[in-house]
Amino acid sequence: MGIKHNTFSKHILMLVLMTSIFLCSIFVFSYTNSFADWYGLGYIQPSPMAQKFIKNSGHELSFFDSVAVFYSFESNANPRNPSLLSNSFTLKSTIFNYLPFSELRYGVIGVSYDISAKLIETLIGGMKKGIIFGFSGKIGAELETVSLLVGSSSNFADFTTNDFKHYNSVSNVNLIGSLGLFAQLPIDLRNFPDMLLFVSYNIGISLFGPFTPDLQRVEGDYERTFTNIELSFALRYKF
Repeated sequence: MGIKHNTFSKHILMLVLMTSIFLCSIFVFSYTNSFADWYGLGYIQPSPMAQKFIKNSGHELSFFDSVAVFYSFESNANPRNPSLLSNSFTLKSTIFNYLPFSELRYGVIGVSYDISAKLIETLIGGMKKGIIFGFSGKIGAELETVSLLVGSSSNFADFTTNDFKHYNSVSNVNLIGSLGLFAQLPIDLRNFPDMLLFVSYNIGISLFGPFTPDLQRVEGDYERTFTNIELSFALRYKF
């Protein structure tokens, strides 16, 4: 029995060793080149607090109102000795809320710190560079604002009254953490060698707000915690 048990243990140990070698063989060894700049577009779902004001406005947001542009500066965890891990700082902002012709505006400005791991590279056909798969996590904060155009006057005499056309605005500050999966695809378009497709699951909480532009709190009952899915894609710019 002792001999059989030792033989079985050796087989298990050999299987574990072979599996480890196989996993190491598919790990990505074409790491981030020390630094990378990513420019992209993402789709943002309003928080429950913002949705409550949007619903109360009698208007609806279009798809484009929730589209945000973002910039991410990525660096390898150890630029001198590249590893699987990289980190980045990301800035994002919606863009259609800056246009002058909308009665209802939805705006987001945010920043996050991201950590990602590029794990597996898959070569298809005669590809020189493979498709890289990985996962990431981030934590960030954002200022979310809903604005509604009210009033009817554009006469100078009405400037000091509520009849003058203006935007009623309310804002809140959200703290968001997320986990995501991504695929990095080679595209080799001159200065844009790679494209990133990303999906993340977000968990958020509205920490402060809603408040008016003069930081006065807007009274009411609000749902402060939320979850949502965020989709985005980006292009890496090569200097």
